[in-house]
Amino acid sequence: MKAYRLLVHDDRSPLPQVWDAEMGGDARVAEFCRDRIAHSDHVASIEVWSGSQRLCHIRGERREAA
Repeated sequence: MKAYRLLVHDDRSPLPQVWDAEMGGDARVAEFCRDRIAHSDHVASIEVWSGSQRLCHIRGERREAA
């Protein structure tokens, strides 16, 4: 297991939420983040950090109002 820090950018808050997670690897954490964004009406993006290194910044597609 590998430790990650996730900065979750939610449109309901000016500051990101900080989540700590342990997952099986970089591909797994990226999959988790994409799934969270896809299933949320408010999460716009998630930054994935491992220690002091930012691994990626996953962004969702903005949903258009009907």
